[in-house]
Amino acid sequence: MDDTDLIQLIDRIIEEFRGDQEELERAIGMLLLGRKMGWRVVHLTHDKTDVRRFERLLGIDLQGMLPEVGPLSSKSAAWSALDGLGNFWRAVGREPAGIRTLN
Repeated sequence: MDDTDLIQLIDRIIEEFRGDQEELERAIGMLLLGRKMGWRVVHLTHDKTDVRRFERLLGIDLQGMLPEVGPLSSKSAAWSALDGLGNFWRAVGREPAGIRTLN
């Protein structure tokens, strides 16, 4: 998705939105930062219930829309601390069901 498509998506979401404006602002902020940081940083810096709620509010799937690791991910202290330490999902406490790791 290029910048024009992203702005059109955000404009459509804003036009159709009914509800708490603060939630909308938080969701759009997560999306915009995630665009440069990647979905892994989003999962490190947001509670899993917030991520799910924001995805529903925006009508998107972060993993399908954002890069796994963005060009500015190194600016995240959380990512820098985790990078290279091993199993990402175990580190964020959200290991996918049915996957067993050995570490």
